[in-house]
Amino acid sequence: MESRIGLDYIVENPDYTTKLAAALDTNNTQIKKQVIELLSALCVYNTDGYTRALEALEHYKTLKNERYRLKVVVDELQNAEAVDYQTVILAFINCLIISTPQLNDRIRIRNEFIGLKVLSVLNDLRKKKSSSSNDLSVQLDVFDEQKESDEVQILGAPDGVDLNSHLDVFYAVLRQVAETPQEIPFLSILQHLLRIDSKEAVSDIIWDTAETLVHRATLLDSHQDATKLLRSPSLQNKLCCHGHRGDTGAGSRKPSLNNTPPPPPPPPLASPPPPPPPLNIPPPAMCAPPAPPPIIKAKSPATSVPEPPEPTDTVLLPQQEMPVPRTKMKTINWNKIPNSKVIGCHNIWSLVARSHEHNPQSILDWAEMEGLFCQQTLSTPTPSSQSSPRSYRSEMADKRKDVTSEILLLDGKRSLNVNIFLKQFRSSNEDIIQLIKNGDHDEIGTEKLRGLLKILPQLDELEMLRNFDGDKNRLGNAEKFLLQLIQVPNYKLRIESMLLKEEFATNMSYLEPSINSMIVAGEDLMSNKALQEVLYMVICAGNFLNSGGYAGNAAGVKLSSLQKLTDIRANNPGMNLIHY
Repeated sequence: MESRIGLDYIVENPDYTTKLAAALDTNNTQIKKQVIELLSALCVYNTDGYTRALEALEHYKTLKNERYRLKVVVDELQNAEAVDYQTVILAFINCLIISTPQLNDRIRIRNEFIGLKVLSVLNDLRKKKSSSSNDLSVQLDVFDEQKESDEVQILGAPDGVDLNSHLDVFYAVLRQVAETPQEIPFLSILQHLLRIDSKEAVSDIIWDTAETLVHRATLLDSHQDATKLLRSPSLQNKLCCHGHRGDTGAGSRKPSLNNTPPPPPPPPLASPPPPPPPLNIPPPAMCAPPAPPPIIKAKSPATSVPEPPEPTDTVLLPQQEMPVPRTKMKTINWNKIPNSKVIGCHNIWSLVARSHEHNPQSILDWAEMEGLFCQQTLSTPTPSSQSSPRSYRSEMADKRKDVTSEILLLDGKRSLNVNIFLKQFRSSNEDIIQLIKNGDHDEIGTEKLRGLLKILPQLDELEMLRNFDGDKNRLGNAEKFLLQLIQVPNYKLRIESMLLKEEFATNMSYLEPSINSMIVAGEDLMSNKALQEVLYMVICAGNFLNSGGYAGNAAGVKLSSLQKLTDIRANNPGMNLIHY
């Protein structure tokens, strides 16, 4: 079949690809080896042969109800034991990549393999290869050299990565972090993003916030910048903690502002760790706050109360002493509060714990709950077909320069967005740049400043604009504006500062009422006995459902987690945990 006649027959008869796919579905290694060698020959024979090889992989994917067409190749390479079979499979991978004519398509094929963890498989082969596996070493070198060559080309071309294509950008990032320490935080980021429920209204806010924070993170130049970026939330947490400690029942905002001096108590919070020797003095079961150094006793009694003892992990509150269900239950994906922030602190969860200290069992029917909220084994239909990854390639790049003689450095959609923004001004680009230099935020306005932040050039665009040495008069309007903008010192910081000044009065107008509302709500929360009883029932029921899981045995949860109670549907129609 390796002869020209045999290859021509396969190319001219597309139905033969189904036979090749079926031939791969066997446990006979020798047959699979011959099929893969034939697919390699088709790839290098001509363009139609390359297409037939991909069609065979698509048929196999459909036949085995797989999700990815190249998974069978990576799996075979990973499970292969014979060196000659490993060499044949890796040769097919190289043929498939090298025979792809277009650079972008070639990178996409390789990225599909990378997404299936082929790099880790190749690393294992490098470690295990012996002196007798010369052919395998050659194929490994070919893969690395071709990969490096393509990366050099794509980095040298401004349009190497289609920034409008989700797949292109994703694989570009994956290619940068693959087999590096950055691969772990990148996976964690993706896992966090996967938890966002697009059906919830707050999802838009979450995505916008994530985009803003990631964008700011990309602008960091030093560890100090990172500390400044992360400092704001930590300060808010500290102030909230002090606000609870210093709460004496005042109902207005002014007394709460007087609680700002208590920030000195944080030193005692940081001081217990340094003197561990006093902890060796046997502290009886006295709740452990007196056990820390005697310096704390010199402070006011208010500061000794919130000192969380070291052994909080071994102390169980009443809401944590729940029975274990006999079957697997539907779980509540709530946000647990660490025990150290509940035990020994003045908060709602420690209050409800004290009120149920002598009767820890909540007034809940555990057997009934187990029947209503146990997980039922249902036969889920398997998806009939899996679509291959869609391509989001932009068509506008192919159409530029056809209608105008302007030099367009940006892609079509990016240029369009910049021009739409500039149309909002009834002035020239020079006037807009002058407003930015002068810091005239009131002349531009809030919405335009926000829009300006969204069209700022990215890193690759910055490099492209700065390296342009052609006729600048022939540049498009969008390119001219961005070229003038990047010449303004600290242009990004200027625009962000202008937006901050423009929104300052508006932010302050609702900030004060919001603070007062939070104070009143907090005071009501800490004094409402009926509400505390409900919260105790909720934490008990949740710990019962989450028994044995990471979210179980919670001393307390964030109040925002209460919104998720309606998501736990009972086995009875139209009933959820709230109804129970």
